[in-house]
Order: sequence, then structure tokens, then C-alpha cells
Amino acid sequence: MSAEWSVQSLQSSLAKKDLYPLYYFFGDETFLIDEALVQLQEVALADGLRDFNLNTYYGDHVDASVIRDAIETLPMMAQVRLVVVKEAHDLSEKDWENLLPVLESPVESTIFVCIGNRIDRRKKYIKKFIERGVVVEFKRPFENQIPDWIVSISKRYGLKLDTEVVALVHQLVGSNLVDINGELLKISQYIGTRKAVTTD
Repeated sequence: MSAEWSVQSLQSSLAKKDLYPLYYFFGDETFLIDEALVQLQEVALADGLRDFNLNTYYGDHVDASVIRDAIETLPMMAQVRLVVVKEAHDLSEKDWENLLPVLESPVESTIFVCIGNRIDRRKKYIKKFIERGVVVEFKRPFENQIPDWIVSISKRYGLKLDTEVVALVHQLVGSNLVDINGELLKISQYIGTRKAVTTD
């Protein structure tokens, strides 16, 4: 790899079950990051014992030696192990120095995923993610894209929203996809088996 990916490129790659040893997800849109991580987990750990092959850490609560041990541990009764570090921007320079060998020569049986709210492209470790893996920025959608997202998310819950309802959800909830998802889930639970949502 020699460049950062778009969200669409990532989704297309995962749909084809193409996996890479290194991923770095960053940006403001946490809803889309969470969705991408779930999709990656489903593809990577589909045939394995998820509880034994998924390690999740937080950058401000873990030592890099623990992360590296997990990366270098063989998966149990599965093809790959998935090691996820959330809040990766909180890892120190010393931590990254410790992790550099597994970025320069990724472990074939492990997928290492970092999630942060920003990156510094000048850093050696970020350059390794770009060279050897997948780096994706998740930006907040533009305001005019929110109605399409409301429709898309509502379909996950089997809801049918007409144009007026979509506009009302946008007006009342705003543009944050996490909030929109939460409110549509509440609507789904409230109306039960009925799926057509009216403005009432």
C-alpha cells in the first residue's frame, strides 16, 4: 500500500474478504469507525473462536509490551488473531518504538488495528501503517448527506420512513450519526412490529 484509503475502498475490500495485517482508523465520525471495526471483526474472525482471538486495549491504559505480546501470540483454533488498540493517539513515543518491529515486519497470523482521533503522517510508525497496511480517515458526512444516512440506518431496523419523517428526524436529532442511530433504535423498539413511521 502506498496511500490512504477511502471508507468506500475499505468496505469494498472487506466485502471481498481481503484482509491486511495493519489497519489504522481515525477521524471524527466514531459511528462509522465502530461500524468498520464490527465488519472487520466479522470477516477476520468468522471461522474462529472470537473470545480467544480478539484482544482489545486502550492506549492510555496499556503498556506496549502487552500489545506486542498479544500480536505475537498465535491464534487459537483460527486463521488469525485480531488485536485492537482504541485511543491509539494516547500511546507514547516509547510505546510506538516498542511496537515498531511488528509494524516493519507484521505477524502473518495477526491483524493489528489502531483507532485514534488523529494521526501525524510525519511519524515513522504511521508511515509503516500506510506502507504495509490500510489507513482510513472517517470524516463527518456533509449536512446534505445526512438524510441518506437516516434512510440507510433506518433500514437496518426494518423501518420505513417517508421524506417528511426523514426531515423531522434530521431536524430533531441533528447530524451526529451516533445520535441518529440511537434515536432510530428507540423508535424501532417503541413501535414494535409496525415498521412504517409517521410524523405523529
